[in-house]
Amino acid sequence: MQEKVGCPGGQTEPSELIAFARPQAGYILRANPNNISYMIGYGSRCPTHVHHIGASFVSMKNESAPVSCSQGYGLWLNGDAPDPNVLRGAIARAQTGKTGTQTQGRTISRRARNH
Repeated sequence: MQEKVGCPGGQTEPSELIAFARPQAGYILRANPNNISYMIGYGSRCPTHVHHIGASFVSMKNESAPVSCSQGYGLWLNGDAPDPNVLRGAIARAQTGKTGTQTQGRTISRRARNH
């Protein structure tokens, strides 16, 4: 016999929690209007150009020459190439711009932060 789980609104069955969580996980993994996985590295359609400095800058293991912040921004953060460091398992959020929802690119995040 499964025990009930205490929630702020009262007791609930574990199966109710699973039924609540399953579509949310599905949405993150691709069952959404954009037909894209928001989990980086999961599936064939997932973000490859996220707004995260750790993903955007090349690893010191691959580029041993010192790189200044301004060089890093010009070479990697603002570049069009996929991120040199894949944040596998991280979850990206959809960004809504005038043209709809997108998960690729950093310009919308930068624009939103500056306004």
